[in-house]
Amino acid sequence: MQALLVIILINAFIFILCALVALSGQFLRQSGEADLTVNKASTRPVRRGQSLLPALAEADVFLPAACGGKGTCGRCEVKVIAGGSAVTPMETILLSPQHLNALSRLACQVKIRQNIEIEVAESLLVAKLLRARLETSQNVAEDIKTLQFSVQGNAELAFKPGQYLQVFYQMPWERVLRAYSISSPASVKNGFSFDVQRVSGGVVSSYLHQLQPGVEIEVSGPFGEMFLSDEHVQRPIILVAGGVGLAPLRSIL
Repeated sequence: MQALLVIILINAFIFILCALVALSGQFLRQSGEADLTVNKASTRPVRRGQSLLPALAEADVFLPAACGGKGTCGRCEVKVIAGGSAVTPMETILLSPQHLNALSRLACQVKIRQNIEIEVAESLLVAKLLRARLETSQNVAEDIKTLQFSVQGNAELAFKPGQYLQVFYQMPWERVLRAYSISSPASVKNGFSFDVQRVSGGVVSSYLHQLQPGVEIEVSGPFGEMFLSDEHVQRPIILVAGGVGLAPLRSIL
């Protein structure tokens, strides 16, 4: 009986040891660095285990992600030539079979586990990173503030009325982004404003609501295809919105 118990304990120990080895191997594969190559032109090391979207931001490639990288807007489309992770269910919904067969992926859904090579449309490479300082914060409605920022470093922000910027916020374990429409006129090049509604449980909206004048943030952009074009101004237009949905319309008006 004792011999049988010893055999069971030894087998259990071996099983646990094998499981720990497998888990440690998986951890090691997902930790450390991998090489990210963009358009065969630049390669730089990025942290494994993160999604491709923030990794590209670290490489100064800023993609549109109106949903904040949650995989629901389908805007951060790239081509993964080599090294991509498995296609996610969300991608099968937002991307057609033709797109998937052509190697198209959503950057927010791709996990970096090894060296990866991608292609990004040249039209998406125009967005840039800006530092902006909060100048004023004004309550305009219940849980809604208008925040006025000035662009730092002698930079200028050229955008079209109706476009948006993405705000970066560093959490302890990851860097997140959220999209906010620009509510100021496009004629102002050295600053911009947001109309921000505090969302219950919203990390970035709560952060922006408690932000004090003089504090700087990082934004990328501009992004967005819903903007006022020269064709639109040639004829009467009707704009309909409510709440913070008025923000891009304020820029258009």
